[in-house]
Amino acid sequence: MLRVSIWILLFVSCLPYIELCDDYDYKTFECKVHSPQIDFNRQFNLKNSLKEIGYDLYFHKKITYGVKITNYLENWEDWNCYFSLQKKHYIDAYLLLEGKRIIDSSLWCFDYLGSLVLEFYKINHLQEEKLDSNFLNYEFLILIYRKNELQKTLKRNIKLKNLY
Repeated sequence: MLRVSIWILLFVSCLPYIELCDDYDYKTFECKVHSPQIDFNRQFNLKNSLKEIGYDLYFHKKITYGVKITNYLENWEDWNCYFSLQKKHYIDAYLLLEGKRIIDSSLWCFDYLGSLVLEFYKINHLQEEKLDSNFLNYEFLILIYRKNELQKTLKRNIKLKNLY
């Protein structure tokens, strides 16, 4: 019985622990997770293009979204994380998360939300479209791959508010 328990414990300790981690605090070693609502507190008007909203997200808000994967036995070079932004009737934006940091026994993947939103606008030819309330709510996925095999998908919802 003890031998079986040891094998179970070893197997469980080999599985990665995956958590949302939008911002990692190197001083406290804690992950912070953003609210699903992003408050702009900046006045845009209906003449502003969607590209301007995306640039504001990227250059001024600098909001990152990400995930932290912890496993003491992993070779992190085999792992990659991707964003996928989805909106009904549009082409999905699919983007490799640029940030990839190894922290002790963990891998933190992250990227700016503005990058994903701008990519979505670009592939759907929406950059010059004017501000529209249909583009204030987004659903995106964080896809986690190990050796090109999907390991886990995490779903996030974002709502942009106080734009005008």
